Amino acid sequence: MKRSFKDDFWLYNKPFTITACLALLFNLIWILIQGKADSFLTINGLITQNWWTFFRFYTHIGEGWSLVVLCLILTFVKYRYALAGLISFALGSSISALLKHTLFSGMLRPVAFFSDLGIDIQTFAGVELHKYNTFPSGHAITVFSMFSLLAIITKPNWGYLWAFMAVLGIYSRVVLSLHFITDITAGAMIGWLSTLFAWRMVQSFEKNKLEGQWTFKKK
Repeated sequence: MKRSFKDDFWLYNKPFTITACLALLFNLIWILIQGKADSFLTINGLITQNWWTFFRFYTHIGEGWSLVVLCLILTFVKYRYALAGLISFALGSSISALLKHTLFSGMLRPVAFFSDLGIDIQTFAGVELHKYNTFPSGHAITVFSMFSLLAIITKPNWGYLWAFMAVLGIYSRVVLSLHFITDITAGAMIGWLSTLFAWRMVQSFEKNKLEGQWTFKKK
């Protein structure tokens, strides 16, 4: 008897799901209470040079190449895992591009948003601050795509670590004044759902070759 999607969701993701859901729920409540602007300003006012330095480097974990590299590594574990990652990446990137350049085209990022309001925000040298296409956060999509996949294919208890790293990854975008909490929350949800869709898709493939892995053949 095949497991249902609900069974797969909880079997492979329960620790990750609980931790990530709590974090994203916290974001939503925070947005409802303070709003997009004030929730950003709260974080911006708390940032010190040390925190900024850490997140400046940690944010690179959300670059598209990070997920591609992970997929390449996973070819040495199981092709099915790598394929799920590539499908998730393609889907998440497509949704991000579609939303950024159609429905939410031209939405201002923090530096431009607060400049129009005459409010100075705290920034640090070393990060290029963009002005437009803030929603959703592409980095947040990549981060949650990557770590939700790792939560699926590793032991359940590792999910707590992956969720913690994912949350740090998406918040790096707010710390660096590149996105609002609304942007990273939406991006996280898109990335997570993209991976769940991709995983469900590759699970439906019956080809035995997907169970194989890349190996270096000896001459």
